[in-house]
Amino acid sequence: MSEEVQERCRRDFAFKVTSLCLDFFDRSLPGKGKPVKGREWTVFSAFIREDSESYKLEVVAAGTGTKSLGITELDTEGGLVHDSHAEVVARRALIRHLISEINNDSDVFETVPTSSGLRRLISERFKFHLFTTHPPCGEASEVATSASVSSDVGEEPANKRPRLSEGPQRSPALAPDGVKIYVPPEKIVSGGSFPLRLKPGKGDPTRSLSCSDKILKWRHLGLQGSLLASLLTSEIRLSSVTICGLQTSPKLLYNTLNKTAFQCPDVDVLVSDNRDFTFAKKADRRPSPLSISYSRLSALHQTDVSLEGRKQGCIKKHLGTRKAMVKVCRKLMAREFVDLTKRMSVPEQVSSALANNEGIRYKDLKSLSPWYNEGKMKFCKSLNWPRRDPETYDNFILEEINK
Repeated sequence: MSEEVQERCRRDFAFKVTSLCLDFFDRSLPGKGKPVKGREWTVFSAFIREDSESYKLEVVAAGTGTKSLGITELDTEGGLVHDSHAEVVARRALIRHLISEINNDSDVFETVPTSSGLRRLISERFKFHLFTTHPPCGEASEVATSASVSSDVGEEPANKRPRLSEGPQRSPALAPDGVKIYVPPEKIVSGGSFPLRLKPGKGDPTRSLSCSDKILKWRHLGLQGSLLASLLTSEIRLSSVTICGLQTSPKLLYNTLNKTAFQCPDVDVLVSDNRDFTFAKKADRRPSPLSISYSRLSALHQTDVSLEGRKQGCIKKHLGTRKAMVKVCRKLMAREFVDLTKRMSVPEQVSSALANNEGIRYKDLKSLSPWYNEGKMKFCKSLNWPRRDPETYDNFILEEINK
């Protein structure tokens, strides 16, 4: 296949994914939680499952949102969602979908006998793709914005170009292909092979890393996370990222999202401009404070709306209780995982850990997959990835899991 034909196929795929996802947002997501039209903006992200046998593309998880909690708002009991950016919410919703697929013995997974018990493997016929309506925050967004500005100014005299570096609080850096970007020093986290970034925003500083950096992590360690990894033989790979509404060259974003801490497959990066997102960011719009999460769970389509990491509309007396939690918070996702393990044959170390009659701690669940944690340690060491203290944020007990 010639390069021209390959490029046409990639462009057609990006257009198809964009139409599928935007139609899904318009027609399948409920109106509750969507921005106020003409006054608010948000980011919408979705995970698409591709079946290579039937050539079917299907949205299986989605999220909206632009907010993250500040340091003083963080929760030590697992009941709040700390990072409500769309890509992160969608990925958490995807994990819920995968738990449901394993529970229903879906053909998405194959069962593999191992020395420690039965494990699952994603079927080769299925691939997972990420779609988003805005370049992921962090370096990808900075590169897309700076490239667009450079293209707009062309060869104008320097004194007529936007002064991106104006103000003492900003410092220059070079992205892949020499695009110059400017990042507030307080948003840079000291990295190993290359710098990492905190999420943008004002007010209470956040500890959440940018979506560009988190996609980098998913590329290396998989989309399944640490809990599901204990039931699998290997990671679930991200195949592509499609960003809509962009004129930027996909090569710039490809190089940004395919930085490497250690050897792992690249992710294809596609851009599409065939349709605009109704609630895209504009100067006269404010960011919506709400976040929507959607998971395809068998015949049930589970949707939650959150505000500041908790269920929208939660009254004061329910704060800190299950009634305030959305399904994609750590505590409820961990409970779904534990419920899953009760209904299926699991590896020996998983069943042994769950036999604790005093209740299991979240940090212990996260340590059950040797291959995942070995890869995570290698990844974090290579990039000097900042890690939250497990004794503070992952030490909560999952109540009633043995009842």
